[in-house]
Amino acid sequence: MPLVEKEEIYRVQSENIWSFGNQVLYDMCKRTPLHTNEEEIIGKVWLIGRSYAAALERRAKSPFKGTDFYKYEVAEKIKAIGTELDKRIEYLTNQPALKRENLSEVLSTHRFLTDVFNSISGLDNRSLASKYLHFHAPNVFYIYDSIAYAGVTKYKLLDVQLKKELKASFCDATYLDFVSKAYPLNLRIFEEHGVWLLPRQLDSLLLKY
Repeated sequence: MPLVEKEEIYRVQSENIWSFGNQVLYDMCKRTPLHTNEEEIIGKVWLIGRSYAAALERRAKSPFKGTDFYKYEVAEKIKAIGTELDKRIEYLTNQPALKRENLSEVLSTHRFLTDVFNSISGLDNRSLASKYLHFHAPNVFYIYDSIAYAGVTKYKLLDVQLKKELKASFCDATYLDFVSKAYPLNLRIFEEHGVWLLPRQLDSLLLKY
């Protein structure tokens, strides 16, 4: 018996009620991929964060609130590292799929943005970092949150060797643990069905939507 039934594979490959809204966010990031314009930075962080219940301002440890928070914290700090972030995103956007060879770059970029978000909010916004990066490079970034983590854990797959190889200061430990379970699930599905699920489709499988 396969780990994931074929009907489930067909389901997650089909469009659903969230497809249109998600496509709006994909199109936004494709049209404005860079981090040089303050309004674009604010718009992307705000819309992705609010859409995915991961708003950067939520419980943020900052003296700034509302518009000032986005203007003086979000826009300024992300624009300051925009060149580095854009270089990383450009490389990963050109990757057709997540592979073992580019996992280290995926994880280090996630950690890079998580650290930037932490400097803004004082919190570990690893979920927002994964979602924000996913909409910029949808082929390679798994979407992380506590529900997805619980979903992938149920499959009881863990690439211990992968986790050992990539366990370093450039990774966020929780996201690494998630990827070390999600990636072997991707591989198992490919072995059983000959289908490589994209991160969005894997997220649909884990969250059952």
